Amino acid sequence: MLKQFFLFLVSIISFGLVNGQSNLVGSWRRLQPNGGLEEQVQPGLYLGDLIIRSDSTLQIAGDSTSNRSDLPGWHVGDRYNGRWELHSRQLTLRLFPEDEGMFQTYTTVKLTKKRLVLRSSFNLDNSKFDITYERR
Repeated sequence: MLKQFFLFLVSIISFGLVNGQSNLVGSWRRLQPNGGLEEQVQPGLYLGDLIIRSDSTLQIAGDSTSNRSDLPGWHVGDRYNGRWELHSRQLTLRLFPEDEGMFQTYTTVKLTKKRLVLRSSFNLDNSKFDITYERR
């Protein structure tokens, strides 16, 4: 009886983890705090669009016009490619994983079929800087 209960519990937990990850997979459009869209950088592609694939790869849309800019300073750059990991509610985005590049960790505040809300690990106690995405 105890063995059956344990197997049932493991299957429920596994289903929840797989289901959470499958809900995350897809194309997401970042919304501005006022509910509007970011700047369109290509037809059908907006700055900050996030594509999360089932093979644990990701792509973030950047501003390709900055590659042609002769202005000094920091630029958003073209699109970023990387890998993602989801453990419980903690989402880690790794950009340039082949170079052991930068990574950012977020807590998933909300994940539904239509909406994704992330909170940076740097601002866990402050919802003011939450990043909201809408499924495309």
